[in-house]
Amino acid sequence: MSELRVEPAWFSVRQAVIYTGLAERTLRRELEKGSIKCRLYTTGDGKSGRRRRLISKASIDAWIEALPESA
Repeated sequence: MSELRVEPAWFSVRQAVIYTGLAERTLRRELEKGSIKCRLYTTGDGKSGRRRRLISKASIDAWIEALPESA
């Protein structure tokens, strides 16, 4: 039986740091600027739950591709 591999479409901040190799601070700065798309959601009932951020893998890839080439 072949093994099915599924690539995630959304990352946690920690996963995005590992995926890109960039510092968390750099990613958060780009998120604040709107260069990379993310979504916030709250776990639990909303009031006592934890806020989570999901970062779009496609958006990260597009942002990296748009960076200027190094000399």
